[in-house]
Formats: sequence, structure tokens, C-alpha cells
Amino acid sequence: MVFLSASNIINALGLTTDEVFAAIEQGTCGIRHDHPFSKFTEAPLSMVNDERLQKEITSFSSASFTHFEIMALLSLRRSVAESGVDPGSKRVLFILSSTKGNIELLEAGKPAPPELSLPATAGKIAGYAGFTSEPIVVCNACISGILALIVAQRFIENGSYDHIFVTGADALTSFVVAGFESFRSMSPDACKPFDSERNGLSLGEGAATILVSSTPAI
Repeated sequence: MVFLSASNIINALGLTTDEVFAAIEQGTCGIRHDHPFSKFTEAPLSMVNDERLQKEITSFSSASFTHFEIMALLSLRRSVAESGVDPGSKRVLFILSSTKGNIELLEAGKPAPPELSLPATAGKIAGYAGFTSEPIVVCNACISGILALIVAQRFIENGSYDHIFVTGADALTSFVVAGFESFRSMSPDACKPFDSERNGLSLGEGAATILVSSTPAI
């Protein structure tokens, strides 16, 4: 048996789970037409407030991070703080789940930096969050998130670890937006899932973390 706790959500509606749920209860929509990807699409997108992200990250580190890394690191650190679990223990693991990672770094037109590798990115995030165990990356297209949770469950059930933090994250980039636009799969308005008149999807970005443990939260 495994137990879930210490969750965190970062998306266009807020930087904490409480903020996100409060915005949902108020009927707030995070999808907007004013975005930096108008070259590729006029469809609305759901983007995280980068100004708030930058303020959060500079409050504890002067290192350089990409937009993707900031979302993942902030989400992970908040879950670690909420849990009370020591990330430095060898019985604690970090799993990073993503489909594209730092794909935005390709847009610089320069040789691929180390951070373009998801294992390298996971190691960077894990280090700044205080982990000492080598992190694991799960990257398998649209099922990356649920597959990462399955991997965590199996590690817990076979006794390999006591606690596993699973963080899923992806950022909107020119590559991602142009790709979905080429499929003609994006709705010109906010998407209407499960509606008989739905006409496409709405792209968004964000990060979320959950703690998978062998024992209930304290």
C-alpha cells in the first residue's frame, strides 16, 4: 500500500494548490489571448505568471534557471517543506516527469547545452532541493505523469524507498505551440472538454508535485 500527501500545483491560476483551488471556486479562467506566441497562433493559452516565478526563485537562489526549471523546482521545494521529509536521506527519491523539459534551449540556435538533457536537468533541480539520491526521469509523451506515479508506487511497494517526490512539469515554448498549431488541434476560444460542440484544445503550462510514501503523512 502507498500513501499520497504533500501536493503542490503551479499553473496560470496560482503558485500554490490553495491559490489554484481558490481561483477555480471563484470561476477564474487562466486562458488568455495576450501571449508571446502570436506568431504561431491566435488561440488562447494558459501561462504561468513569470514575474511571480522570478521573485520566488530569487528569494532563495541567485543561480540561473529556465522557466521550466523554476516551475519544477518551486513546486518540489514547497512539497518537501510541507512534508517534513528529509530530502537528503538515501531512502528518499525524486522523480521528474516531463515530455519536453528544456526544449526552449534549442531556440537559441547554439550547440545543445547540458540542461537540454532531462537527466541533467533533474540532477540540477534535485540538488537545489536538497536531494542526495540520483533522480529518475520519466519521459513518455502524454502518459509521462501517470507513468511516473506508477514507477514511484512500484519502488515504494518493493521497499526500495520510503518516500518519493514526483514532479511533473512542462513549459509552453515556440516549438510546442507551433507543433500543436500545425495539427490544427487548438480551439480559437477557451476549450470545452466533454462538450458536444468542442472544437479543439487549449495549451497550458505548469508543474505539480506529490509525495508517494510507504506510511501515512504525519
